[in-house]
Amino acid sequence: MKRRDHPQHTALSAIREAAAALADMRRTLGGSSAGKCVLWVDDHPGNNDIPRRLLEDAGASVELALSTAEAISRLEGRAGRVDLVISDMGQGENSIAGIELLRFLHRAGMCLPVIIYSDSPKAQERRGEIENLGAVGPVLGPKNLIAAVSRLL
Repeated sequence: MKRRDHPQHTALSAIREAAAALADMRRTLGGSSAGKCVLWVDDHPGNNDIPRRLLEDAGASVELALSTAEAISRLEGRAGRVDLVISDMGQGENSIAGIELLRFLHRAGMCLPVIIYSDSPKAQERRGEIENLGAVGPVLGPKNLIAAVSRLL
């Protein structure tokens, strides 16, 4: 067996690649999120631990909402104190929850930057509607998410 094909070498290479990717995301984010409040809407927030921690490490306050209804409630009570919303597309049985959040923001006249962070086929199908409602997305993968956050904050 060649040394580079050894399982330990392969695992070490994967760890180095992951560390380099994290360092690259930290550089991309820079100080753009320092002091900012991000509302993250996702019914499975554990799926986003790495980008959420990167935002927090960069100085952002990240609040979690487990549903669109919870997000709307928080936004109504905190108008002007949320700098960015990140939402998944589907939540539970509702495959267009992200669109519903965007519609609410549009009707309420809340001009907040929103990122739809989703690999859902439904999000891809509705890209035009997402963009027409003023959001960025759908964004795929942590690296692309961090780049979008950096541009918007």
